[in-house]
Amino acid sequence: MPALEAHFERQLLRAARFHRALSVPLANVPNKFIVFGSACFPTPARCLLEEIDGRADISLQPSQIRYPVAGIRYDELMFEPGDGAVTKASLLARDSLNPDAAGSDFPIAWAVFVCERHNKLPANATFRDNLLNIVLYGVRQSTGRSLLQESGSP
Repeated sequence: MPALEAHFERQLLRAARFHRALSVPLANVPNKFIVFGSACFPTPARCLLEEIDGRADISLQPSQIRYPVAGIRYDELMFEPGDGAVTKASLLARDSLNPDAAGSDFPIAWAVFVCERHNKLPANATFRDNLLNIVLYGVRQSTGRSLLQESGSP
């Protein structure tokens, strides 16, 4: 068990470094990003910590909770819309989907959402069609119009 706890601690530190790296404000970014994802599958967003026999026990799924409290909808508390691996809020560089909450400085031009699992997004026909159109026709990020439209080409 000590080896597992040490591994978990290393992973938490790694995640904290990754989160810090993503939180650095971007200054003078010349481009905005187009993000692709899904928001139709329950996706783990939070874990639950229980104390069992004097030890911390972490549950990542409601079904793993050893002593659930009656009347609490753990699925609503622990999951958010996403692709099963990445939440919609994370894809949009937000801490929450609450529209009143502060957003991030991450420069997103727009987001494209399809209903697909994380590991199957690149094989999704709608995903590929949108990506191909962006690659072929480009996008003027200030207007959202294609570069061909602005040059007068059909």
